[in-house]
Formats: sequence, structure tokens, C-alpha cells
Amino acid sequence: MFESIKNQAEEIAAVDTAGQEDSAGEETAEKGPGWKYYLVYFAWYTLLFGVTAAAVFVWFRLNRRHFVWNTDGVSQHYYGLLFFARWGREVLQQFRETGVFRLPTFTLRMGY
Repeated sequence: MFESIKNQAEEIAAVDTAGQEDSAGEETAEKGPGWKYYLVYFAWYTLLFGVTAAAVFVWFRLNRRHFVWNTDGVSQHYYGLLFFARWGREVLQQFRETGVFRLPTFTLRMGY
């Protein structure tokens, strides 16, 4: 399967770069894969990622599992969400008062 994908992409790249001329009007040697090669690569990568992600989500759903369990949710994620809510209110309050939109990028207050 992967060999056929590679062959398809190489064929597209060969067609895309064959017979190209440089600015002086002379034919140039093959410069490497063209944009179509990368488009095919990106499309296959996206498709395989989507299939993998769907398989994981379906498995969790069919087995009635959750990504965040109750113990994780309370002891870790809940306090993280509280921090980000306070952080967001702080950013908006500063913007209203000063008219300058600045995002703090690091803080030591986030520790659990």
C-alpha cells in the first residue's frame, strides 16, 4: 500500500518537473519534487491520521470509556481550568483598562 502511494507521488513529481524552463528559457534539470508531490503526501498523511483518530475515538466510545477519569478531572484538570479562567479574566481586564492586548506567556502560579 505505502509503496503504491510513494509511486503515485513520484509519478506526479516527475510530470510536474519535466520540461520546466528557467528564466533564460533553457530547460533545467529536475529540481526535485514539485508541489503536487507534497499535496499527495499531505493528503495521505491527513487521511491516515483521520482513520487512526477515528479508530481510537470509536474504541473509547464502544467500551464506554472516557479520556479523563474522575480522579484526573478533579485533582488535575479542574484546577488547571480554574487557573486559565482567572488568567483569561486578567488579560481581558488589562485590555479594558489600558487598551493594550498582552498575553502573559509564563507564570509560576500555575503549579498544582
